[in-house]
Formats: sequence, C-alpha cells, structure tokens
Amino acid sequence: MLGLKEINSNGVVVLEASGKITREDCHKVFPKLEAGFDDHESLHFYIDLRDLSGMELVALKEDLRFDVKHKWTYPK
Repeated sequence: MLGLKEINSNGVVVLEASGKITREDCHKVFPKLEAGFDDHESLHFYIDLRDLSGMELVALKEDLRFDVKHKWTYPK
C-alpha cells in the first residue's frame, strides 16, 4: 500500500508505504504528486515505511517512469 498523507505548504510530501506497493497504488498517488509539482518548484519527500514487503514489478516500472519524468525537479 502506498498512500499520500499530505503535501504541505513548504512542498514536503508525506507518503506512507506498507505491505506490497501495487500499480493501482501508483495510479492513485501519482496524479496528486503531479498537482504538487504544479504548485511547488520542487518537492521534498518524507516516506513512512512500515512493514514494507515489496513492490510489484509493474509498479516499479511506473515509479521509474514517473521519476525519470521529474528528475530535474527533485532537489539534491
């Protein structure tokens, strides 16, 4: 499970991940992150990992595609 808790006014994204991350999880979270990129020059991520057991291969593919698309907007 991957869930978006909030994107605060400072551009900090709080994500929660547990169990197995699925493609459906990505499809729910990514549009909200896209909106966050529209509202902020860059986003910073805090990810709360609890009992994470893995990620579907197709979800990993979706995640990598999203990351490559936004690689210039992630701060160093």
